[in-house]
Formats: sequence, structure tokens, C-alpha cells
Amino acid sequence: MAAIIPQGKTQFFNTVANGGAPLANGKVFFYVLNTTTYQNTYQDILLSILNPNPVVLDANGEASIWCLNGATYTMLVQDQYGNQVYQANTQAPAGPTNAVNVSASTTLTVAQSGGTIIPVGLTGPITLTLPTNALGLNYSVYGNGSYQVTVTAPAGNIYLPDGTFSASYVLPASYEQEVFLIADGTNWRAINTGAVNLTTLVAAGLITPASSIGIKGTTAADNAQAGSVGELLTASVTGASMTNNTVQNLLASPLVLTAGDWDVSGQVNYSTTGTGGTGYAAAINTVSATFPTQGGALGYSYITLPTTLGNQSLGLMPSRINVSASQNVYLVGYTAFTGTCTASGYLRARRVR
Repeated sequence: MAAIIPQGKTQFFNTVANGGAPLANGKVFFYVLNTTTYQNTYQDILLSILNPNPVVLDANGEASIWCLNGATYTMLVQDQYGNQVYQANTQAPAGPTNAVNVSASTTLTVAQSGGTIIPVGLTGPITLTLPTNALGLNYSVYGNGSYQVTVTAPAGNIYLPDGTFSASYVLPASYEQEVFLIADGTNWRAINTGAVNLTTLVAAGLITPASSIGIKGTTAADNAQAGSVGELLTASVTGASMTNNTVQNLLASPLVLTAGDWDVSGQVNYSTTGTGGTGYAAAINTVSATFPTQGGALGYSYITLPTTLGNQSLGLMPSRINVSASQNVYLVGYTAFTGTCTASGYLRARRVR
């Protein structure tokens, strides 16, 4: 059976009222249907290269825009100056075959290309075996929600969403979302189309969330695990005895940073008796009982008084400490006083990378 090859690019036009010409250098935003949540489109038939969102059209008003079979979108079209041309809901064509229900382990056939495979009536885990890899051959497979579904590739491997290759792709018993499998001529690519829980995600390239959405933060009042961005380390001291006119460590033990890129801040509160003090200083340093260079990269705060005064509080602005191995960080203090003086304070380190 013969077929006409469709255009490889989609072309957009301005409205008739504005001349109806190709929408040169225009922009097309793609959203989840009837929302303002961005939804992906792709530059290639294998759905391996994401388009930017918005998609920027060329001088002919064209762009390569691919998506999953049957995908729905709200599409916002603008000219190159950001003026809205139109907004509309749209849906990509469905696959060439109807959904196929399977109730037992099955070898899929080329005739099911583009079809949706739905496991129903299962009494236990099943295996779906893919046919010989052929460029563009594709399936949408749903998890059962009760029993594990394993998709195997007898020829070639499956490129998993976590960036690794495997001879099989497992949809856990609790998984009810769709996975899209497409052949690239050598291997298969598995693309999750819904939310999925991953134990580990490895990205070989830049992760670029939509600028107005970003990466969701926690709402559980919990803490980031060790080694993750957002990890927090703290150390504090209360009532450390100061020696007059001496630079000294205030913490009983240094704060130990693991390898990473950290912002470290702190504060020291001095409490004196007697006539008070004329000089107070505090600093963050990676060298024990030593002040860093004034005006350098590490936090340093100092105050000299014309007459003796009592209690003082010195804040230490965040300092970047970027290390490839474990690093001790010290809270360093100094006072010039008459009578007695104690220091209380803390160091606080937040992993930023």
C-alpha cells in the first residue's frame, strides 16, 4: 500500500486580517490541555530531542514539531513581537491501529505498530515481547496497576528514561501510567508520558525546567538528604571562654563539609563582664585559629570601639567554599577586653551544588 510522505515541518500563518503571510520568526507555546502548564514537543520522529517551549519558527514560519500519538495540547501562537495571533486546543492524530487488550504474556507484532497495548484481566505478572526493531515502529503500553508488566527486546536493547540500556523495561504492579516505546533502527527508546517515581535519574545533558515552573520544592518541613542540593549542616557553641587579645576557635570541633559547593554563614555574640571590651572580631575560615585576609572571599567581621563597651553581636555573610574533598571550617573569634568574656554563636552551611 502506497502513502504520501507528509511535510517534515509544520508551517504557521498570520491571520487574514494581518495579511495571511507565513508567521516568520513567530513563537508557539504548547500547554497541557486547558492549562498554563508547559507540555513537551520534540524535534525528531524518535522523540529524543526536546523542542524549546515556546517553539521559535524560522523565516518561513516553520518548525519541526513531533509529539506522541493522540497527544492533546492548548496551543498559543504569537508573532515575533509577542502579539497573540490565536489560541486553540489541538490533538495529534491517533496511532494507525486500535487499542489491543492482552491478558497473558504476548509477542507483539508489526501489525500493532502505533497501537496501544492494555493489559486486562491479569491473574499474575506478564511479559510483552517486542518484535524485530524497525525504524519508527512504536507502541504505547499501559501498566496494569495490579500485576507487573515486563517489556523485553529480543533484538537490541531498550534505552530507559534514566539514560541506561537494558534488555527489558519493567512497569511495576503499582504503575498505571503509559510508556511509549519507539524503535530507532537499532534499539528501542522508552519514554514515560506520565508522572513516574525514579530511584535514580541520570542526565547526560543540561536539565532545563520551564522558567516559570522550575523544580518543585518541599512542603513537608523536612531536610534534604546528605549529598543533595539543599543539604544543611550546622554547628553551634554557647558560653565559650575567651582569652584576652587572642585569636581562637570558638567551636569545640570544626564544621566538616563534604565535597561540594557550599554557602557558609554564621554569627557570634560576645558577652562581657567588668568594664567590657574595645575590640571584637569574628570570621569563617578553613584554617584553624586564624583570621582570613580582610576583604577576601571568606566572611570576616570586626569592630573597634573608642571606649570599652559590653555585649556585641557580629554577623558573618555567606561565603562560598567549593571543595573536591572533605574540608574543616572554623568559627574564629577575637576580643580585647577587661574582666571576662564569653562567646556564643553558630556556623550554617547550605549545599548549593
